[in-house]
Amino acid sequence: MSQLQITGFEIIESLGQGGMASVWKARQLSLDRIVAIKVLSPRMARDVSDIERFLTEAKSAAKLKHSGIIQVYDVNAEDGLYYIVMEYVAGYTVGDWLRRKGVLSEEDALLVVDCVADALDYAWNKEGIIHCDIKPDNIIIDSDGTVKVADLGLARTITAMSARRDDEYVMGTPAYMSPEQARGDGDLDCRADIYSLGAMLYHLVTGKILFEGHPDDKIMEMQTGDATVEDPIETNPKLSKQLCWLIEKMLAKDRNGRPTDWVAVRSDISRVKKGRMPAGPVLPEGISTVARSKKRTVQDHSRTTSKLTQFKQEKHSVHVVAVLVLVVFVLGGIAGLLYMTSRKEPPPPPPTLPGRRVTNTIPPATVPTQPKRDPAEQAAMEMFDFAQKWAREHKDNFNEAVSRFEKVARETKGTKYSLMAEDEIRKLTLAREEEYEMVIRSLKSEVRPLIKSQDFEKAAELISNYSGKYASETESKRILLSEDIRRMRKALDEGKKKAEAQVEQKMKEFLGRLVTKLLNESMIAAYNELLDSSKDPDLSGKESDFSELKRLFENLMAIDSKIVDSFSSSIGQEITVSLNSGPLTVTVSEISAGKVICIEKLAARGSATRQIDFDASSLTPGERLKRMGQDSNPEVALAKGLMALSSKAYGHAKRYFGSTSPILSERLIAVVDDAEKKLVDEDAERALASLLRVLGYNVGPFDKEAWLKVLADKAIPLPQQRKAVEMVEKYRKDFMDTKFVTDAEDILKAITNQ
Repeated sequence: MSQLQITGFEIIESLGQGGMASVWKARQLSLDRIVAIKVLSPRMARDVSDIERFLTEAKSAAKLKHSGIIQVYDVNAEDGLYYIVMEYVAGYTVGDWLRRKGVLSEEDALLVVDCVADALDYAWNKEGIIHCDIKPDNIIIDSDGTVKVADLGLARTITAMSARRDDEYVMGTPAYMSPEQARGDGDLDCRADIYSLGAMLYHLVTGKILFEGHPDDKIMEMQTGDATVEDPIETNPKLSKQLCWLIEKMLAKDRNGRPTDWVAVRSDISRVKKGRMPAGPVLPEGISTVARSKKRTVQDHSRTTSKLTQFKQEKHSVHVVAVLVLVVFVLGGIAGLLYMTSRKEPPPPPPTLPGRRVTNTIPPATVPTQPKRDPAEQAAMEMFDFAQKWAREHKDNFNEAVSRFEKVARETKGTKYSLMAEDEIRKLTLAREEEYEMVIRSLKSEVRPLIKSQDFEKAAELISNYSGKYASETESKRILLSEDIRRMRKALDEGKKKAEAQVEQKMKEFLGRLVTKLLNESMIAAYNELLDSSKDPDLSGKESDFSELKRLFENLMAIDSKIVDSFSSSIGQEITVSLNSGPLTVTVSEISAGKVICIEKLAARGSATRQIDFDASSLTPGERLKRMGQDSNPEVALAKGLMALSSKAYGHAKRYFGSTSPILSERLIAVVDDAEKKLVDEDAERALASLLRVLGYNVGPFDKEAWLKVLADKAIPLPQQRKAVEMVEKYRKDFMDTKFVTDAEDILKAITNQ
């Protein structure tokens, strides 16, 4: 398709092209807003009846106003092009998310399907709309994290139009398609979407579609037949049994075995989130597309039944109810027709319900004469009119209005006004639910900035403490919403803790490398390790620690210059300095190029002198310690600690390391502790070897097996055995806390057991 042109819109870019339609990103000029435009393929727009159905159902879809549904703004035709103007959503599909992750957590999957169920419940109750193509790629998560259903009210129409062009095309996607869809049944209801959502939930938590690996036509045969898929708990053992029972229930092959409506689905989801089993009896085994694992038993379920007859009776009951509903519908249609043909004046205008505006109302016509009415019918009409007038005047009191119309329906039974009252009850019920939902949507919108700023507790409290309009009626939904927000906070907190723990572990590993290079290599090697690790993006939050360590090491590497500079105060004076080669009495002349320049008198030659120089490395450890400065300086404490450790003055080393940077001190002291233990172990080894020699055994370096063999080959003389026991007891007392004594326990027992 060339660059699209539609009056009133600036086309920005193509978002995708499919066999049935193309999608474009555009700017609606009149409102200066970004929208998405779906343009039907020309091959889809050839049949007049198809186009009329498409326009009608698109207009019904446009009536759906729900935060979880991509809003349809308009539907129109121009120059043979049929297009739908929709809300533009910048985000990603659940399919994209699943492809990145491989499998979603149970918590995330339940959150997604609960949001989808909420949207589908609204569409089913408001306009009787079903989707018929629920799958991860038709669920979008926008930039705010809101879950939105795409193509609701349109997928079925467009797909049906496509089916007319291609006899082999079937409505829906085989892996998510309900058995009744796969068979081509025409009387689909919300339970078809419930099956599809169950198939999507299975995919989200296992990473596998139903009947994965088979061609589409084979999958459709398997959907309608007895074929089953592996229990999700076998694929993903982390899943709760409660979730697996829910999936089994939603994927019942006979729709009468599934939840009856979306309210039941959402109730079961809520129960599973709380660790409870789905409501109602257990399906007989073999009824569902999901094969039941041995890990799940009927005893798991709080309410169980294994009677297949009960399920069949329920199916029979549903068919009976369906027939009764059909009879009532036909009778209602006849009554309505009689009413419309017999009434000489137009019916009274419908009540203006909360949240709606009645437009295009027809004023009552002037009727010159009115036929006489039956008194019973007259009373019924007056009763209905009074209830209708009361409802108009009390727009917010839905419950009382419904109660009044229920009374009309009961007391005018057998008249058209009873049917009219029932119709008003249905409208009021839908309007009431819509008003309640508007409260929830308004609260969600109000707390969205708080959630963005991660003030989850305030957001949850705002929703749970709401005391405005319909507070009591929306309490249960608000509690669930508050719980979801708190779970969101908990998940974020846990994620932060996990990330912080990973950073701490990485920092710990870096400090280990830093100390190792400082002790075993050089200050330069340690400093280079410090510079390299400071560039690690994972450790960017440790910037202050790295800055402190850089200052410490830069000052440490300048210690020798500081020592040499300490001789500046003695220029022109005769001093005695301790060099590694011995003490030297000189007159300090100058400091140059990191060296001390001195003049030494040659006593053997009278007044003769000679010039000598030395640097910091020429000084004895004692001279260096004296000229380093105060231990309160972290770099001085570190330098002195390193010198003490090198000379095995472990007590001094620990004292000095305790005064250096806290970032390093604990690790350095641990190194000293290990060195001390090693030294004591060496002393313990030497002492035991000496003990054995005193007892007449000639042993070499410690070799447990060799030493035991020496003891086995030669017994301790009887007069010396008591002395041997005493020597071992003293040895144990002297070295009781050493690792070596533990390693040599068998040798000590061999000595005392002779």
